[in-house]
Amino acid sequence: MSSCVIPGQVCIFCRQVGSSEEHVVPKSLGGNCIIRCVCAPCNTGFSLIDSALAEHSPVAFSKIVETSPSAFDTKLGGRVSTWDKSGRRLQCRLHNEMRAEIVPQIFWTGDGDFRVHVGNREALNGFIEFIDDQFSSGNLARTYVESTDEASEPCLVMYRSDSLKVRCSDATRGKQFLDFITAHWSDIRRQLQTTSDAEGCEHTPSVLIELDAWPNEEFRAIAKIAFETMAMLCGCAFPLQACFDSVREYIKGDVQLSETAPNQVPVDTRFVRRLEEDFPLTFTDAHGVLLISEPPWLIAFVELYGYHRYRVNLSDSTGAPRWMKAYEFSFDKSGHREIGTLELAARFDKYAPTVLSQGARDQL
Repeated sequence: MSSCVIPGQVCIFCRQVGSSEEHVVPKSLGGNCIIRCVCAPCNTGFSLIDSALAEHSPVAFSKIVETSPSAFDTKLGGRVSTWDKSGRRLQCRLHNEMRAEIVPQIFWTGDGDFRVHVGNREALNGFIEFIDDQFSSGNLARTYVESTDEASEPCLVMYRSDSLKVRCSDATRGKQFLDFITAHWSDIRRQLQTTSDAEGCEHTPSVLIELDAWPNEEFRAIAKIAFETMAMLCGCAFPLQACFDSVREYIKGDVQLSETAPNQVPVDTRFVRRLEEDFPLTFTDAHGVLLISEPPWLIAFVELYGYHRYRVNLSDSTGAPRWMKAYEFSFDKSGHREIGTLELAARFDKYAPTVLSQGARDQL
């Protein structure tokens, strides 16, 4: 793994002495490149923006589509739903390569009747075992009840591998459902164990995805990737220069929003902007950062999954000479490396043969 250490271990963000293992590309996006010139408090504080990039941006969909199950387990954030034949809304998860899985859940249809929905027999057995543990410890009756207009029937959901909740439009009825399950768990358990796959399990469904977008946090995460790559390629003393103070403060949370129309989301685009799909500058089909010093500017192009492209303005007053550097990161935790000048030129010829045309230069 990559190591970036300077005397005194000065953090490139807060300039305080301190060190920790910071992933340049978030681990949730398959990054395994680590630098050690970021202090622990700053590292911890960046968890929100890393999560925003991986779970609350368009990048989240590429993460699910592109990540092989053999690389590491991942799932899509937000809310994923489908419906059974009767129109009942079911909660799902999306895993590696868009594999959909029904979240284990029990609906109370009234008068003691219930229906269970799970992805497969193994998931059903795990659901029963977890409720067993909650029942034995006395925690089942204290399960959290979430009031929502979307759940007309009380539903007990295993929404995480270690957590249950009840969803219902009426909190009182939800509590009655919990009391019913607690009082009759032995009978319910027996029925669940003997149900047929046709009654208890659903095939892989078509799904509806609802995802909250956090563009300001997404853009800060992109700027952080560019900033930390600059530290790797230019040395940890380089980003400590005053000419990078503005972008440094932006990454740390200095977001400045202007007034927008009522139907628009205010986004701080002083430093980062998303590029169009047909933007001519591309150099990888994985994750990568291209740094270009064109005095007085120092800009970065960040590419994720060879598809999502961003421009980052790191400084408009650098005194560095003219140069170009690039670094590539895998999205399956298989490695990372600097791209040499000749290889970079060959990649431009392969991926973006028009990149050095006058039109492309004007867009840069």
